[in-house]
Amino acid sequence: MFALFSDRISGAPSRPRYPRSEDNLGSTADADLALVIFDSDTDINWLHGLRRGYRHCFAIFSIGRNWVILDPVLNYARICAFQVRPDYDLVTHYRLLGYRVLETHVRRPRGKIAPILPATCVEIVKRALGIHAWHVVTPYALYNYLVKENMRNIKGEKS
Repeated sequence: MFALFSDRISGAPSRPRYPRSEDNLGSTADADLALVIFDSDTDINWLHGLRRGYRHCFAIFSIGRNWVILDPVLNYARICAFQVRPDYDLVTHYRLLGYRVLETHVRRPRGKIAPILPATCVEIVKRALGIHAWHVVTPYALYNYLVKENMRNIKGEKS
């Protein structure tokens, strides 16, 4: 038992956790694309204190030709996969339904442990996106963080 454990520590290769995109999921061109969706609908009374339009958030990730929704709600996380036609505009679809939508990307932080915070919709979406900003705790704060990050990227600054 100890030998197996020490092999892991020494850097011996372990089984891959996920299939590579190019193996069976199609193109990897948009593999890091993500949409973050913000909404006001909630049945939880204490969330009504949050800014209207920013009481809940969830994320949709592009994986080849597939999309995966991660929708963390109060007592569980909804996860589902779907496909759309290549010419279908998912951002416009959600905006026409009344949601606020930001297009972003998945980050790959190296050697950095995410801060320990309560498992809210914001924290789960931040973890999935690779964001380690401890000060972002509400959907509106996440929205502002992503907008500012996108503006830095447009100006050519490092985020």
